[in-house]
Amino acid sequence: MSILIFTLGVFAVYGAADVSVFATELVAYSDDLNGYSLYNDPNNLLGKPTTTIGGHVSIVEPAYGPDRIVTINSSSWAIVKFDHQIEDDPDNPFGLDFIVYV
Repeated sequence: MSILIFTLGVFAVYGAADVSVFATELVAYSDDLNGYSLYNDPNNLLGKPTTTIGGHVSIVEPAYGPDRIVTINSSSWAIVKFDHQIEDDPDNPFGLDFIVYV
């Protein structure tokens, strides 16, 4: 079993200033992501990623805890939605329109 930390973010925001650069809604997800056991609450995919736990989170000390990460097994899946349209924009930093951190 591998633990994956998923965060969706957008470098460029289009439209109103109150849009979020992070996923804001769960559209659908596999039955095993039901929140009944540790690390399988699909709601953890939404919003800003964890940036501190008792001081800091870094690439060598990632976030931990059942309320901060989601385990995505080989048969697991989730579809998230943003509150604005993500467009292919070559002016985004490095040409990236969104990122999934794994």
